[in-house]
Amino acid sequence: MRIAITGANGFVGSNLTRYLMKEGHEVTALVRKTANVSLIPVKSKVIEIDYHSEESINSVFLKQDIIIHSAALTRADNWEEMKDINVSLTEKVVNAVNEIKSIKQLIFISSQAAAGMGESGKPKTEEDISKPITWYGRSKLMAEEIVKNRLQKEWTIIRPVSVYGPGDKDFLQTFKLMKNHLSVSLGIRDKYISLIYIDELNQFISKCIHNKAAYHQVFFASDGKTYTHKMFTDALQNAVHTFSLHVTVPDALLFYVAALGEMRNRLYPKSSLVSIQKFKELRGRYWTVSIDKARKLLDFNPKPNLTHYLHSTWIWYKEQGWL
Repeated sequence: MRIAITGANGFVGSNLTRYLMKEGHEVTALVRKTANVSLIPVKSKVIEIDYHSEESINSVFLKQDIIIHSAALTRADNWEEMKDINVSLTEKVVNAVNEIKSIKQLIFISSQAAAGMGESGKPKTEEDISKPITWYGRSKLMAEEIVKNRLQKEWTIIRPVSVYGPGDKDFLQTFKLMKNHLSVSLGIRDKYISLIYIDELNQFISKCIHNKAAYHQVFFASDGKTYTHKMFTDALQNAVHTFSLHVTVPDALLFYVAALGEMRNRLYPKSSLVSIQKFKELRGRYWTVSIDKARKLLDFNPKPNLTHYLHSTWIWYKEQGWL
């Protein structure tokens, strides 16, 4: 299949490009002119795209069979900036897909954030009411509605949970702490999360390509297990064969860290990972989802191995000089 991936220079996009190329697909990696393409496989077909130009989008979509829309903004200084990329760009992508005859399917990479948190002891399902709590989640949900209501082709929406693996920069901070023999849990009470390794997500997306069972469906993507922050850091400690001093950060202290991050971001945009928007997610206790729908419709049956995958990620970070 001829597949074009927006945001192909990012963590998910670059890994997906590599994965689909190995599967034998003809992949076009779409990137902004100023994008850092170091994560994209060397032999990839890379084409620059102007996301603000419908003409540019149309030209790079020509003769493609599948569009995977992965480009997104996860952090922004204000709502309008977030909306411009995550919502307005999706509108342009949908318009282009509608116009180009060769395109058979749009796969939209959304986020668990679009759905919001689950309830105690009850993982979120695709049928539950979506209640995003951040700009990012709200923008992703708005983009989903555009895909559902305006696209005249086949579509599939995938909502990954927190993704980790080679190339990720969010979990990298946890790895850096572990290198210094420090591990951190957020909140006095246990907080529950769903996770997915990047290769598991790649497999999930691949199962949706040109698959009638995936058409006009929304799916959560996770490895099927539930973790606590402590379980994650313990697995990381075992993965790298080290020891650590474990520290629990109360939500009240985390709020002050987020407030300082917010102030820093005003002086140096996007310089801090922890902002008030991020705090809204981090204080939540139940970021868990069910993948029963994907198991049934896609035959997606992951075999999670958190310690092994964390070890592979650690090795990659070391090889790249990130640690």
